[in-house]
Amino acid sequence: MHAVSEVTHVLRIAGMVCSACAEIITEGLIAMKGVVRVDADWQRSRITVTYDLKQVRLEALEKVLTEIGFPPDPGLIHRLWRAWWRFVDQNTLDHCEHRGACCSRSPR
Repeated sequence: MHAVSEVTHVLRIAGMVCSACAEIITEGLIAMKGVVRVDADWQRSRITVTYDLKQVRLEALEKVLTEIGFPPDPGLIHRLWRAWWRFVDQNTLDHCEHRGACCSRSPR
């Protein structure tokens, strides 16, 4: 079972054309603190990455991918999906950190 702050996304990667590319991507991402799992499918040019929102964000993953030479797909649809995921990730993180009101505590 995974924690509430762990999320999984599938990213399309530009330039991933062989199994060696998949290994480079996997090693680059798994070395990051907070990345739990990386599955690279070079035949479909996609990676499935699971990470902890409390330790790493999607923007950091995208930056590392770009630095190692395998940026996320720059197409419009993929950029929109990643923007949506950043929005949802922020909401998930906010939800994890939210402390509900209690009848025995005075409001702020």
